[in-house]
Amino acid sequence: MDIGQPKDYLSGQTLHLKSLTELAPGTLAEGPNINGNVLIHETASIDPSAIVGPNVVVGQNCKIGPGSKVSNTTMMAGSSVAASSYVDGSIIGW
Repeated sequence: MDIGQPKDYLSGQTLHLKSLTELAPGTLAEGPNINGNVLIHETASIDPSAIVGPNVVVGQNCKIGPGSKVSNTTMMAGSSVAASSYVDGSIIGW
């Protein structure tokens, strides 16, 4: 899948998530480990000790391990982040 320039894709994602705060705030994730605008698919698995956000989209069947921090990132379907990892400004695919 061609997503264009990664920096442009992530900038567009940030703008889209910001627009959801006004248009559909109920679609954004909330919780003690969620910072800022985050969209999480209902099949994703996120360890309670992981910190997610801001500006993160977590796709279908994704996994984020314990002690991880994910920010400014897109996780496409089926991707995962291992325990104690730091991910920022990335697009992660299968």
